[in-house]
Amino acid sequence: MPVLYPHRPWPATPNGFMNVTIQRFDPRERSSTPFPDRVRILELELTPALAEWAETQAVLTPDEIARADRYAIERPRQQFLTVRTVLRLVLGARLGLAPQAVPLSVTPDGKPYLRDGADFHFNVSHTDGLGLIVTAPVPVGIDAEPLRPMPSADGLVERFFALAERVQYRQLPVEQKLPGFFKGWVCKEALLKGVGCGARGLEHCVMDMDPQTPARVLGLTGCAAAMGPHWSLQVWQPTERHLAALALQDHECISENRGLPSPVVCPHSPEERETSRGADQVA
Repeated sequence: MPVLYPHRPWPATPNGFMNVTIQRFDPRERSSTPFPDRVRILELELTPALAEWAETQAVLTPDEIARADRYAIERPRQQFLTVRTVLRLVLGARLGLAPQAVPLSVTPDGKPYLRDGADFHFNVSHTDGLGLIVTAPVPVGIDAEPLRPMPSADGLVERFFALAERVQYRQLPVEQKLPGFFKGWVCKEALLKGVGCGARGLEHCVMDMDPQTPARVLGLTGCAAAMGPHWSLQVWQPTERHLAALALQDHECISENRGLPSPVVCPHSPEERETSRGADQVA
């Protein structure tokens, strides 16, 4: 499956647009201090080796370790511990604090925040094999999803998506339905994580479901509109197997490719499905 949203830094952009930089996290380097005037995304390849390194840092609180222990499956548990460790290192560097001293807490809807406030915003995502950490001078949300066959996509759209999205999804050609689903889902998650209202806002944010057009918000209501109506989205593909979305309040961001983004493509054929399953088992 081709990389359709290439991994590359986003350069300085015109007035009104946000400067976005993407980096691969390297535990041998500590260059992850957020810049105060730009969006910075760290991509983490969640490997067993990185999980072992994270454990040696010993920066997590007893509450965070207890939260990790509630995961029934070891792999998601390790992913949470790894991403939370790196998050504490990043925030500690920005605040001038030891990682253990970062006053990190979580809202009832699961959004992490700093109890004592800060002059920047952040968000995190972790999924099978990939972690993302974003810092920004404005409210921000980020999400990633593994691209895979999804037989239940139609049912999920009918159950959790807004009416306008359901109508647009039904009108998509068959070969665009699965890419449209993933685009809509990852954008919803990123925006709702930025707002902080969680899954209860799924029907309250309307996204453009067409996988061949740039990501955009078509409407916000209810809890999804709690922080205002103006959010911008950027979708990219950090790996061949993942689709990610960034949501920024009151700002726009553009990639190095100034044209329309490439369409989202998901595995459909038996051969592609086998390739996807094999990759999942190896990651």
